[in-house]
Parts: sequence; C-alpha cells; structure tokens
Amino acid sequence: MASKNTSLPRRKFIKKGIAASSIMIVPRHVLGGVGYTSPSDQLALAGIGVGGKGSSDIRNASVDGRERVVALCDVDRSGANGIGDSMKRFPKATFYESFKEMLDRQKDIDAVTISTPDHNHAAAAVYAMQRGI
Repeated sequence: MASKNTSLPRRKFIKKGIAASSIMIVPRHVLGGVGYTSPSDQLALAGIGVGGKGSSDIRNASVDGRERVVALCDVDRSGANGIGDSMKRFPKATFYESFKEMLDRQKDIDAVTISTPDHNHAAAAVYAMQRGI
C-alpha cells in the first residue's frame, strides 16, 4: 500500500514564505504615520547658556522636527533673561546649572549649542568635545 504524500509542494511553500515575509517588511512611515520621525532618526540637542541669545540659538537649532532638545543648562535657574522661555518651550528637557554635570550625566546628547559669554565658550566646547560631542 502506497502512503499518501502530505508534504507541502515546493511552489506552495515558496508562495507562502514570500507572503509571510512581505508582512514583516513594512515601511517606517506606515507604522508611525505621516510626518513621523523615529527617535533614532532625531538629533539629541542640548543647550549651554539658554537665556537671552541662547534662547533663540536652541530654538533655531530645533526647527524642523528632526531634533529633540534633551537638556538645557544655565547658571541662572530663576527664569530671568529668557531662560523660562526655553524651559517652557522644551518641557521634556532636563535642566542643569552646570554644563559639566549635564555632559557627564546625559549620555544621549549628539550636539550642543554654546551661548555663554565669550570667556566661557572654550571651556564648555572643549569639555563637550572631550566627551565625543
């Protein structure tokens, strides 16, 4: 008595395999919606000196949605001189009073704006570059 062949024919197997794998290949914009930018495609920004001119610098560096401000730093936490505007505009950003503390703690920073008085630019820039930013 001959046994019945119950195996899946090669052509059906290939068709089912292609159909199953095509479901897994879905473009990112389909899952996230129109205009969605995933966190891995965003530049994580930090601002050192975010009052006065620094407020506009960090705002202008994050204009098209491909950036997210993750940290703000200024010696004056009181909100004077435009610092409060930066804190309101970027409520998810962690606020620091020391740029060294910010750069040591925040490991997700990709770029930094430095808007401090002239005599402080070099120290903050060198410290950021030493950490690979």
